[in-house]
Amino acid sequence: MPEDSGGACGSRHSGHHRDTIPAGDGVITPMQIIRKIRSWLNPSMDTEGDLCFYSNLSRRQNITKPYLIISFDCDTPMDVDASREIVPWFKSHGIPAVFAVPGARIEASPSDFSSFAEMGFEFMNHGYLDHATYDHQKRTYYSITWYHEMQPEEIRQDIISGHRAIVEATGIIPKGFRAPHFGHLDEKDLATIYPTLISLGYTYASTTMPRSGLAHGAVYEVMPGLFEFPLSGTYDDPRVLLDSWQFLAAPDRIYSGKDYVMQFRKLVDCFAGKNRPCILNLYVDPSHILGFPDFFQCIDYALTRDFMITTYSGIFPSICPG
Repeated sequence: MPEDSGGACGSRHSGHHRDTIPAGDGVITPMQIIRKIRSWLNPSMDTEGDLCFYSNLSRRQNITKPYLIISFDCDTPMDVDASREIVPWFKSHGIPAVFAVPGARIEASPSDFSSFAEMGFEFMNHGYLDHATYDHQKRTYYSITWYHEMQPEEIRQDIISGHRAIVEATGIIPKGFRAPHFGHLDEKDLATIYPTLISLGYTYASTTMPRSGLAHGAVYEVMPGLFEFPLSGTYDDPRVLLDSWQFLAAPDRIYSGKDYVMQFRKLVDCFAGKNRPCILNLYVDPSHILGFPDFFQCIDYALTRDFMITTYSGIFPSICPG
């Protein structure tokens, strides 16, 4: 479900994608306008400096080249249906990806996710309870299950139940976790989440916003043996999450699909063109990209710039060579 730049979301619209403002050569996009306003408000804002600092931190963490990790957040039946359509493309192109699926969704479509597991796709725990509910009258999905509103024991049980659902449906023992609506998490929530992951034998989480990456690098150890992979931001403002919700699907969005492509390519050029190591850590909802062929062209573009596409587990030999 949507995280927005701060994890907030109102409703989720099931209609077609729409571009609010045309973007292209010689056209100022909403992303650029917002970047300009923020630079006026914060004159010290420096994208190149921020990303260079991030890359230097990543290099210290044994990240020596540009990596791309793609994860699918499957929060609704629409996402499950869309996954059936997009998985063959990834499989035929030999491109790995990671599924983050609430346990309730896995139990509702066990054969689908068992099939994806047999194809070699990685799974990360996304909790158990559904993250969205459908309003039939308004024909809109609304977000539910917010960890910042739950008691610590409720959070722990949701994580444990999500783990169990993946194991029972796929036979895979997950090693990573992403919280629902992770943009709303605070340190108190993480203080419950991280020890729970350690107790399950997990090695990673990817449940923090881009600001964490700018402060700590592409991956960092949050507890002994447990590593956090922050999600990636845009190029024009690295603190703004580059996700499919606010660029492709939000009914009141100010960004467009063209903005998404522009920000993706700028990030790729920034890191690949300047020999800067990174982990471009992107998540999308399958239902958002099914009708957006430009997303798949973005992946092809990253490959032409020598990005290595991997998974969270796949990158561990680089982080922990011992």
